[in-house]
Amino acid sequence: MKNDAEKRKGKWKFWVMAVFAMVIAVCGIFLPGRILKWQSNLENDTVKAVSQEYYSAASSATARNASLNLKTIERLQLITGQWESTTQQISAYEMEIEDYEAVELAKAAIAELCAQQYYPEEIRTAYGNWYTWKAVPFKAVDTTFGIYTAYYWKIEFCKYDESAKHTVYMLEDGTVFYAQMEQKDGINGDAITNVFQRQALQSVYVVESISTENLLVEEQVPYTSLVGQDLQWKSYMRLTSEEDVYQILQAYSKDSYVWCVMPEKQ
Repeated sequence: MKNDAEKRKGKWKFWVMAVFAMVIAVCGIFLPGRILKWQSNLENDTVKAVSQEYYSAASSATARNASLNLKTIERLQLITGQWESTTQQISAYEMEIEDYEAVELAKAAIAELCAQQYYPEEIRTAYGNWYTWKAVPFKAVDTTFGIYTAYYWKIEFCKYDESAKHTVYMLEDGTVFYAQMEQKDGINGDAITNVFQRQALQSVYVVESISTENLLVEEQVPYTSLVGQDLQWKSYMRLTSEEDVYQILQAYSKDSYVWCVMPEKQ
């Protein structure tokens, strides 16, 4: 009797386990699809906010692609506001180059200006001539479509003893469109070459001198404020390259010098 009871109990356990296994198998086959369908029905007609990071990345990529074919003069028109735009400081990840790469490009561009005697002094870091720097990225975006963008750097160099300071505005390709040197020991403006007199001798571009009578330097420079610096004119000229027309400005005081390139005002 005892053996028969144990056998019946064993069979009952076997069938219970078999049924339980079948239920698990069926659920494993059909339940995931049912759950997905239920979730899908729940999300119908539901609006969800997309991550701001997604929008930022997509917007940045669109602006970058749309801006690849902009000419230098068009980028400067955006930066100066001649092409209606908004300007803002941005994160470094939006730039094509790192800040230290921008610094090296700026040094090379200033060295090239110095080689032409258009700028007082190179920004060299050597023994007894150490410079610290700060590079801040900006962009100017057109207000009509919101995608055409000019990216640029503002780089400040300061000598270790604070006797000299350079402020450089530069496009990502290394084009310096504004540079200013301030030096406590004084700057010899007469030693700097007049860009119009030099360029007037060449035949590649059309160059014309712009009359500076009754013109204030601080009212002509569109990139930064120069009010109160008592700058006097060195040269102000117009350079025409095919259809593009630039203005190049040189001005100085006893302790400051400015080099500036900008698009001709329309």
